[in-house]
Amino acid sequence: MTFEEKIEKYSASSSTTKIREQRANFLFLTDGSLVYDYEKFKYDIDAAILDAVKNHGENLDEMIMLCYHQVTDIVKEWFLKELDKLEN
Repeated sequence: MTFEEKIEKYSASSSTTKIREQRANFLFLTDGSLVYDYEKFKYDIDAAILDAVKNHGENLDEMIMLCYHQVTDIVKEWFLKELDKLEN
């Protein structure tokens, strides 16, 4: 199922689980789960986060907090280093 089809699925009135919040590459659902564009990012959530921040203007802190249950400085530092690599 494509990401667009998942948006339609969770937007449908018959769906018991709805989209709570939609961000670039991600759907955050009312049941507490998340869906991202698995096909585009080859099952790599970190790549989806990096793309959302770099190419779509999402806030890194918000994306980390939405996607991970525990956030540490080490996690944020890793993302910042990866973003820096993408810039160079």
